[in-house]
Amino acid sequence: MRSTTRVRLLVLALAFPLLAACDSDGGVELTPLSLHADAISLRWSAGECVGYCQGTTELGPTLEATYTEMPWNQDPAYPPKVESFTVPSADWQAIQSLTRTALGQGWLASYGCPDCGDWGAWQLTIQTGAGETRTTTLDNRRSENPAALEKLLEAIHALTPDKPLHPVSED
Repeated sequence: MRSTTRVRLLVLALAFPLLAACDSDGGVELTPLSLHADAISLRWSAGECVGYCQGTTELGPTLEATYTEMPWNQDPAYPPKVESFTVPSADWQAIQSLTRTALGQGWLASYGCPDCGDWGAWQLTIQTGAGETRTTTLDNRRSENPAALEKLLEAIHALTPDKPLHPVSED
């Protein structure tokens, strides 16, 4: 009897921290730190492509960012292009707000059918202040993506004004 009681107490002691992390809906409670992005990376890739077929925008809390564009394979005709830029503080705050909304939702590994029909795809990666990394792949057919992730994609991509964001034809 005594060992059964000890086992029950041990199980409760181990289970309590897990139960305490759950909210009333049964999901994991997100702390303010886990909803804050320390680093964000948005990568686009074209389907069948010759030339600059992929690009990555990387942002962080220092407000210094980079945009890199390159071909699929090393090609002297298309050397990698790297642009450094400063993110305006107001834009970073707006992106943080969109990030909190997006992180507050469950994420699937991908949405729609990224790169089907060679229309390309987006990959969004967020490192949170709690050390968590979330990644998802988004369809280039914009209507396939959840609204919160789509708004975040648009805000990050808007920082590279020479690369307008166009939806793929839905027909």
